[in-house]
Amino acid sequence: MIDPKIDALRTIYKGRVKRRKVEVQNYLDNIVAVGDHGSFLDTMDELITDLAQAEEKLFILEKYFSEEPQWAYWTPETTTSL
Repeated sequence: MIDPKIDALRTIYKGRVKRRKVEVQNYLDNIVAVGDHGSFLDTMDELITDLAQAEEKLFILEKYFSEEPQWAYWTPETTTSL
């Protein structure tokens, strides 16, 4: 049985990854959104940093605390299905 706390954290981290991926793609697809922010590259860097942190937390959670790991070893390809 999956611990509900682990499952909740997994859901939070996966949601954060999905959210940041959508936000980055939105910036790339809709140049109009850039006008709301002073520095496009700084904003993109912040989004990528948050995405990377969420992926790292998800990896650590799965590696050390999950009874049913979602992946055995992290590779960039493992996150494409998130």
